[in-house]
Amino acid sequence: MQPKGKVGTRGKKQIFEENRETLKFYLRIILGANAIYCLVTLVFFYSSASFWAWVSV
Repeated sequence: MQPKGKVGTRGKKQIFEENRETLKFYLRIILGANAIYCLVTLVFFYSSASFWAWVSV
C-alpha cells in the first residue's frame, strides 16, 4: 500500500539552503531600508540629529 500525500522531492540540505538564501535576502532588504531611513533622516533633520537622538531610538 502506497503512502497518502505528496512524495517528498527535496532533501533536507536543499531546503536548508533555500531557507538560508531567503533569510539572506530579507536581511539585505531590512538593512537597505534602515540605511535609506537613516540617510533621509540625516538629510532632512540634520540640525536636530545628535548622537543621543540616534542612540535613544
